[in-house]
Amino acid sequence: MKRYSCFIVSLFFFVIIIACKKDPASPKDKPPHVSLSLANEQPSVLLPENQISILVEITDEDELDSIEVKWSASAGTFVSSSKTGAIWQASKTPGIYAIRVEGIDLKRQSGEDSLLVSVGNRAPNILTLTPENSAVVLGNLASFATTASDSDAHVLDYSWKASAGEIQQENENSIVWLAPQEPAYCQIYLEVADAFGGIAHDTAHVVVYREAGSAWVADTGNNRVLKLSADGDVLITKTGFISPNKIKIDAIRRSTWILDFALRNLTLLNLEGENKAVFEDLGGPADLSVMQVNGNIWVVETDSNRVVEISNDGKNLVRQFLGFNHPSAIGLDQRSGGIYIANTGNHEIVMLQTNTPNKYDIKTTDTFHTTFREFDTPVALDVDLHTQEVWIVDNFLESVMTIKEDQLFNIGVSGLRLPKSVAIDNTTRTAWIADTGNGRIVKINKNGIISEVTGFLLPHAIAVDPNDGNLWVADTENDRIVKCAPNGEKLFTVYGFSSPQGITINPGQ
Repeated sequence: MKRYSCFIVSLFFFVIIIACKKDPASPKDKPPHVSLSLANEQPSVLLPENQISILVEITDEDELDSIEVKWSASAGTFVSSSKTGAIWQASKTPGIYAIRVEGIDLKRQSGEDSLLVSVGNRAPNILTLTPENSAVVLGNLASFATTASDSDAHVLDYSWKASAGEIQQENENSIVWLAPQEPAYCQIYLEVADAFGGIAHDTAHVVVYREAGSAWVADTGNNRVLKLSADGDVLITKTGFISPNKIKIDAIRRSTWILDFALRNLTLLNLEGENKAVFEDLGGPADLSVMQVNGNIWVVETDSNRVVEISNDGKNLVRQFLGFNHPSAIGLDQRSGGIYIANTGNHEIVMLQTNTPNKYDIKTTDTFHTTFREFDTPVALDVDLHTQEVWIVDNFLESVMTIKEDQLFNIGVSGLRLPKSVAIDNTTRTAWIADTGNGRIVKINKNGIISEVTGFLLPHAIAVDPNDGNLWVADTENDRIVKCAPNGEKLFTVYGFSSPQGITINPGQ
């Protein structure tokens, strides 16, 4: 009986112990509840290496201080972290990244939450594409180069294409391009891309032109010089002048010579517009001409009353000739080497022989020169390349005269008014005269006027393209350049000038 009593008592205590065990389903056995969210005022697009603030809310039966919090991310770094939030710095690489936080209570039960953050990509930035606008002679090579940057420091890929011509050499951020063999307007296309879809584009524009037939203009009122293609496109603009008044080309040596009356100098450019030399201290430079056999430049100085020969590099005075009286124009006989000067103040034309010595004075001797009188105000002259005939315009007499084999002839041209310029068409043995006071250009031969082009306002300078006989007119007071066909038909007009006073055409080589 005693043994049964002990068993009953033992069973009673066992039941009591079982009844005191915790119910596994009790709410107090649940793991912590974790919830992640972005703080307010976060950027709409997170960029590489930028930072965002993330909030975490943890609820648990244990005190928050006793909760262990673990932060992790698939990339990027945590600048700071706590039990209530963190600051995360994005990776350098764009993509979608997971940010995870885990809360662990004292019983090692855990709860977690995560969110996805998209890191965007910044497109590359093309800083320069040079040259952006250029002119290239047909069939020539040209180089183009670019600089680009990427805010995310990504490796960049460069892709080049051309609308015409051929890319001969490609060196990632530069190319060498071969222009087509015909005049054209071309585009050089550039695409710069990173590996994450960021792309930038730019375009360079190129005028492909024939050197022969291009024109250089002394844009006097705008203090600049411009090069135009045969189609009237502006190829080069050179500033730094004050009053450029006359201009000539030496196609053989690829040189352009510009007189500046106000600066009293002579500037040498190459045909690409690069400065090569400046000859200073000219006294009122009024006109110039190039001797093709050696490339030396001849300049008449109306204030210093002299004529000078300057070396073809623009650096040295070769010879000077004295005794003139306000000379205003010069022309060279390319076959004999004779130098013809409009000695305006003395109402005459002076022809210097090619072997005239340095510092020769026409007032003290006549050994090396010939004088042609019967003029009043000779202001312009031109020499026929084939016949060696010299055509002279007299502004006050309003006449045209010629000199051939030391004989002076008066061309019967009536109705002229204050003519300013003459240009010979060597292909037809005719001459164009700028009939300035009448606002027209007339074409003449030995028998008088053949045709005329009207509609100008005080045209000062004219030039004939020796390749096709086309006429270029500096329509001075209309502030424009007009190109005409040999029959006088106006082909096109280029505006934007201010009192242009000089023009010359590249004959080609």
